[in-house]
Amino acid sequence: MRLKEDDSDSSDGCVYLPPRRFMTNEEYLVYLRQVNESQGSDVQSFEGRLPDTIKPYTLNKSNCLPLIDFSKQALQVYNESNNTSFEFYNLVKANFQGVVGTMFYITFEVQSGNIPKTFCAKVWKKLKGSEVKSCEKHVVRVCQV
Repeated sequence: MRLKEDDSDSSDGCVYLPPRRFMTNEEYLVYLRQVNESQGSDVQSFEGRLPDTIKPYTLNKSNCLPLIDFSKQALQVYNESNNTSFEFYNLVKANFQGVVGTMFYITFEVQSGNIPKTFCAKVWKKLKGSEVKSCEKHVVRVCQV
């Protein structure tokens, strides 16, 4: 089965997909605000497209394990830098951005004793290996309207 972006009839055996549109100026401004406020960890999906944007990553059984490993790797860097002993507890969500490899913006929960905390990590999955770019406690920012 062939796919074509066109609205012609499908008598030639092709399945026609509607053309995707680019982000509107309004969507782009909302996108930029979300990226700036969350450093990429809390960006919604937009109907319009734009190359190289950060997008939500759909979590499922087959792709969670690498993200859990990246979270643990980032948490180890955080623990060593801050003389703490947090332990990974739960993967919450992730966003991704196509770069040379993939940049993941991962939100996960940790525990120290019985107190859960939320962390955000930025991990670059390179073509060979990975690199923790940042890992920090999640700070809830209150937006001013």
